[in-house]
Order: sequence, then C-alpha cells, then structure tokens
Amino acid sequence: MDTNVVQLLGHTPGIIRNHQGVVQQGVDISDWTKLLKMTTPSEIIKPKQWVRVCKEMYKGDIGFVISVESWGVEVLLIPHLQSDNVASAPSSK
Repeated sequence: MDTNVVQLLGHTPGIIRNHQGVVQQGVDISDWTKLLKMTTPSEIIKPKQWVRVCKEMYKGDIGFVISVESWGVEVLLIPHLQSDNVASAPSSK
C-alpha cells in the first residue's frame, strides 16, 4: 500500500489500528466473492422487524421498523429511561 492509502485508512472509522499503524490481515480465497457483494439497508432491514439503534442520540434504544424508504427507515422507538430518573420518580401507589 502506498502512503496515501495508509493515511486514508488511518483516518477511516472502523479500520483496526494499533501503535504500528493499520492492521493488515489476509482474506481467505473462499471469502473473496462475499466481499464483492454490496448490500443495501433495504436488503438487511425489513418492516415488522425489531432493531437496535447504533448511532446518534438514540444509540442503544430498541425500535420496531414500520417501513423502509429510499430516504431511510421509519422506526417506532421504545423510550429509554435513565436509571437516575427512575430512582427519583415518585411512586404511583
């Protein structure tokens, strides 16, 4: 790999690095064709499926997929309660 590629990989999220730089590992020949197949979110996420949000403000929250559109996914989220709010909340008894 030339210097520009190594520098780009050094700044790319999700690339494994250590103190020596980008970690390189060979790919088995049987897996080569699997790496060429690109998947779109509509192939992975389907309506009427439970999902966990992985990014932004709702990271870790659970949701139910209503629809998958060209602009994104419509999800009904289950509110996430903070443990400190639950402890200080007045009892309903």
